[in-house]
Amino acid sequence: MSNGATFIIEKKTTVSETVELRIPYFSKNSCFAHKVIDDKICIQVCYNRRVNVAIALTNIECAFSAQTEECTEDEFNMLFNDTMKYLINMNHENT
Repeated sequence: MSNGATFIIEKKTTVSETVELRIPYFSKNSCFAHKVIDDKICIQVCYNRRVNVAIALTNIECAFSAQTEECTEDEFNMLFNDTMKYLINMNHENT
């Protein structure tokens, strides 16, 4: 390429910003739903049955990972309750 020539390339960047959030804060993506319960911990619901099904406490960063978006408390509760019922049924089938 000679001097002064131009070309187009896709450049990926990560933007970090500081925001103020109200607790509880809810987010989700295609596999996980999160309820942020304080400035360090969130409840994580893995609701994608093709991947894994689990409910756990995890660090707050998970609630803000790539491709998560804010969701409502009702959406989170529905995913949490459906996942809990699924886990209880699995437990009963295995006992």
